[in-house]
Amino acid sequence: MRCIITPRGDIRKFLSTRFLTTLGKLTYSAYVLHDVVMRFILLNESYNTRISPPTFFMYVYIVTVLAFIGGLVVFLVIEQPMIQLLKPVINKICPVRKVPEKLDQKEQ
Repeated sequence: MRCIITPRGDIRKFLSTRFLTTLGKLTYSAYVLHDVVMRFILLNESYNTRISPPTFFMYVYIVTVLAFIGGLVVFLVIEQPMIQLLKPVINKICPVRKVPEKLDQKEQ
């Protein structure tokens, strides 16, 4: 827990990389959309259809790609503008406290 709270930590540096923060922003939208995408794809299948393993893996790939594309669109069109709009309000309600450098050095 300490490595997440303090400003300097290897795990925090790793989790704060540009790739992981971008992936983290997209994964929630993809998670929300994957069920919708899956239902649209499976609408064309009859109820008692048996799906072969190659077809199953093809569906998984298609659902994943479409969910991430949709997640990117939702993030750019809805989430990001709302974050920018509400950021001043949230910062006023819940101000972010910074950990003093001296406290961090004493604990080491």
